Amino acid sequence: MTITDAHGNFHDTKGLFAGHEHTAAGVTLAAGAHARPEDHRFAAVPSYTKGLYNVESESTNPIKTLPNENSGFVRTVVHMGALPHADNMKAAAAALFTDEERDTAREKAAELEQSGKPFTALVQIEHTVKIAELRSSGHGAFLIKGSRTKGWNASTPTFLAVENGYGKQDKLAAIFDEKAAIVPAADPVTAEVFATMIDEEETPPQVIGHDEDGDEIYEDRGFTHAFLFEGPNFYGPENRKDTFGCVFFATDIQREHGIVNGYLWAPDGAGGITSEHGSQYMIDLERRGGVIRDFQPGSINMKSAWKELPEGRADGYRYIAGER
Repeated sequence: MTITDAHGNFHDTKGLFAGHEHTAAGVTLAAGAHARPEDHRFAAVPSYTKGLYNVESESTNPIKTLPNENSGFVRTVVHMGALPHADNMKAAAAALFTDEERDTAREKAAELEQSGKPFTALVQIEHTVKIAELRSSGHGAFLIKGSRTKGWNASTPTFLAVENGYGKQDKLAAIFDEKAAIVPAADPVTAEVFATMIDEEETPPQVIGHDEDGDEIYEDRGFTHAFLFEGPNFYGPENRKDTFGCVFFATDIQREHGIVNGYLWAPDGAGGITSEHGSQYMIDLERRGGVIRDFQPGSINMKSAWKELPEGRADGYRYIAGER
């Protein structure tokens, strides 16, 4: 199978998207993780630069087959641009690498750079995740295999995992895939998603009692949708990658005002953001996130989110996926 990148170049994926073993039709079971759709598995996909790979799944880069009527050939295209739901899934998985894993990878990269030995690295740059075959430039920078000009300064990438020698892209993609198995699969946010939500004005929450001051107590509606999205960024672009992978749970919508009501879950280390109930603009959820595919409506409500939802990222994702 071939893919076309953002620059119009063709690449052979070498079966990376289609060559996985299946435990059951359409479902993959990863050790210690919830069942997930097969299209959520990540692999190393060659980019337009030799020695550089994008870490992608069919879910993050939907494959489109375009027949060419004149030649009879079939062209397979994978979108390589910025997709909010994809950015959040990948950045959320990258955030699951521990500080110890990152420190070990950075130290190993530095040692190999100083020794001049080639290596393959899984790296995060902002919200993107890539695998690169690297060697030392001799001046404190990393050059991509086969190039004298393409590469990064030592401070640019965040190293997640490193392997000695070239050609270790599949092994590193498998390491990333283990983290991605914990992250809920998300789909693009469309108008159809919002159309299925309860309108707060048409169906206001019911009064179920009164508190000791006589104020009305409203029903605690269960969340109908969950969005994996980039949380509010209050701390500048340098912390942007840390805000990816927050979850906003929706109770209802104020359609006329373009507002979704609910609860923001911000895991530990998410750019200093704290979890709280409130609202998000529909357009922000659409432009900065994705709707979690298999979220069960009503499985979490405001009370359980506030009292039971774990603060840790991995445990939180498992809880959201129904692993209680």
